[in-house]
Amino acid sequence: MENINKSTQMTQIISTNQNLAYTHPHLVSEWHESNKAQPTEVTFGSQEVIIWKCPNPNHEPYKMSVYERVNAKFGCQICSGRKRTHKSFSIQLKERFPNIELLSTYIQSDKQIDCKCIICGREWNPIANNLLKTGCAKCKNKAK
Repeated sequence: MENINKSTQMTQIISTNQNLAYTHPHLVSEWHESNKAQPTEVTFGSQEVIIWKCPNPNHEPYKMSVYERVNAKFGCQICSGRKRTHKSFSIQLKERFPNIELLSTYIQSDKQIDCKCIICGREWNPIANNLLKTGCAKCKNKAK
């Protein structure tokens, strides 16, 4: 049996034993319903970027090519630790520097975040990733 891929402008014939639903049936449950194509209409090596559902219902859908999803050995970037959330950033910060309080919401690692040192009272807005490396430069996070 063959399927016609309707999601691309070119008509492409995909044999049943090469479509994603056949070769990687465990990924069909993560296929988001808003995709134009169906898992039976793409091959496991397709570079087409589609929307995937994370098995964790608290995580947002994410975009990734079929090829990447099949070969990367990870899916949701939050579950795999490749993307931080405000909560995960806060936990990491408290583990490294328990005396630093966040005053704003974490957006991403290369963006500034407002914080305050509980020890010396300093307020500043470093790049989030740098904060995890250095802590408070004024008091070096040591009790006086």
